[in-house]
Amino acid sequence: MKIMKLNTILYENHHTHYLMQERGIKRPNEKIEDVFRRVIVSLVHEDLQLDNTNTIDAGFLEQLLFFTNKKIIVYGTQILSNVGREEDFTAGACTVLSPTDEHGEIDFESFAEVSRCALNMGIGTGYDLSRTHFSLNLLRRISSYLYEKDHELRNKNKRPSASMITLEATHPEILRFISAKNTADFSKSRFNISVFVTEELFERAQNNESWALINSNGKMINTISAKYLLLQIAKSAHYCGEPGILFKDRFERDNPTPQWKYICTAPCAELAMAKGDLCHFSYINLASLVNKYGNDLVFDFASFGKAVSVLVRLLDAAVQMTINNGNEIAELSSLRRRIGVGITGFASLLIKLDIPYASEEAIRLAEKISEYLDFHAKKASMLLAKRRGAFPAFMNSKYTEPEWVKRKHCHRTGILAEEKWEELYHNIQEWGMRNASTTVFPPAGTSSKIANISTSFEPYFSLVDYRMNDSGTLIPVIPEEIYNSLKRTRKSTHEIHEIVTHILDPASKHMLSDLSIGAHFATARQIPPIYHLKMVVAFQKFADDGAAKTINMVNNTTVKEVYNMIWAAYRLGLKGFTVFRDGCLDERKW
Repeated sequence: MKIMKLNTILYENHHTHYLMQERGIKRPNEKIEDVFRRVIVSLVHEDLQLDNTNTIDAGFLEQLLFFTNKKIIVYGTQILSNVGREEDFTAGACTVLSPTDEHGEIDFESFAEVSRCALNMGIGTGYDLSRTHFSLNLLRRISSYLYEKDHELRNKNKRPSASMITLEATHPEILRFISAKNTADFSKSRFNISVFVTEELFERAQNNESWALINSNGKMINTISAKYLLLQIAKSAHYCGEPGILFKDRFERDNPTPQWKYICTAPCAELAMAKGDLCHFSYINLASLVNKYGNDLVFDFASFGKAVSVLVRLLDAAVQMTINNGNEIAELSSLRRRIGVGITGFASLLIKLDIPYASEEAIRLAEKISEYLDFHAKKASMLLAKRRGAFPAFMNSKYTEPEWVKRKHCHRTGILAEEKWEELYHNIQEWGMRNASTTVFPPAGTSSKIANISTSFEPYFSLVDYRMNDSGTLIPVIPEEIYNSLKRTRKSTHEIHEIVTHILDPASKHMLSDLSIGAHFATARQIPPIYHLKMVVAFQKFADDGAAKTINMVNNTTVKEVYNMIWAAYRLGLKGFTVFRDGCLDERKW
């Protein structure tokens, strides 16, 4: 199959070559062009097989190449690393494993045996210990194993390990779990911890009621104050940034196939999964979708919708490749065909549009993007179902319930006519969905670095990045969109040079108070926490799953303020919540 017009010049820099080789995406004898050609040829070939034809869909291929060349479609690292290579692989990014035996027991050996295969394939893993006799000693052994495994993977130029470990708030050892990482060496930690809570816990705390602790046999063995439990979570999160909070009941309400209950999440908690579940990720680069309208720059919604449709089809082919590979870790893939179209470059987009992250204008744009993404992802999946058939578990899914399908209709922003939504709802009932889930917001870390844009919908943590030059030395730089935005301020060349010099000076701490460059350059630590929270709400409104997002708080934040933020997350309807107080890890005594 000949793939013409493939142009990777936007990726051709020393730092990208180094990063792609370090993560095993590019082999030493490969060029970046070879990587993209390998991936595209393989996925387009699989797409042909799914349509049972030997004739390439010229329109689809042309759009795919256009969106790839313009860095509008940003491929997930698992897809870039594995698709088109001869060895056994999965294109899925994350899964949930159950390291317990039939009696709910767990030991270190069983954990290592269950996780080894997934980690070797570069898959992010989630483990729930709620049905086990949890102990801190076991957690420490798991921590050591994951760290050693990560070291091994990095030495082999493979994707680093990342894991999530969860415990339900009803577990008898929940208080020990909450404080489990208070004495951890975070330089050696390769997993996050989160507590599965429910809305009932908050209701009980609001009424000053007790909370039952229940063992693996379902027997209540103790009670504690619900408010006290939430306060302990706040204290630990204030101290070291963990644990996170996950609303299990909220994740489950959006589970399209409740016959497979969600038991844990991906490492960054952006989606919950059942045992053996798998999700395939790639992203739309929002920063590449800017057009000029008169004298203004505007977001190109029309091209965004087209890119989403192409990516849904591409990810469906990636799912099929994982299924064809026959690995048992893809147990549910053939039944659910779950995909995750995410976004990246949102902060880069806002800077291009001169919109402050901490503004209602940014929130409104995020809500419109979320709705537009969900609509076009669902429509594309429905059209694939019409042609290729719905995912096998469709008839036993929530998609057969019209009210469940319409559950997010009340969040509409007006970016799409109501008639379009109603038509889509009708067509889903008639033709089904090709994929059980279509949208999610992962962190998009390595993929964003390869594309040289901001990650997911996170703001920039710093105005300074470090890029490797041709001699292999890391040098401080400012992102291109920041520099271009400075030029649009009509400042003189001398003024811009002074501002850039100031930003790159480590002593400046990049504080906006020292610069007259506009609020749209505010970094994560300078944005009020409530706007971090509002942004999660905006993107989650139409997402099938959750959203990976850190709520940054300044160093002098109090425990009470963290506690209040947890309550705000509950009231705003979030599925997940993680807070990080600036500098908290540097304060701890060893």
